[in-house]
Amino acid sequence: MTQLATFDFQGPDFYKKQGYVEFGKLYYPNADLTEYYLKKDIS
Repeated sequence: MTQLATFDFQGPDFYKKQGYVEFGKLYYPNADLTEYYLKKDIS
């Protein structure tokens, strides 16, 4: 399994199109940003 973290302005949809699945996210209200955690099984 491989995993990564990306912010909403970096294009999490790109990784989802590559087969990654979101397993968590954090919202930072002071910066108005969301950080996404994604994973992908590579077997």
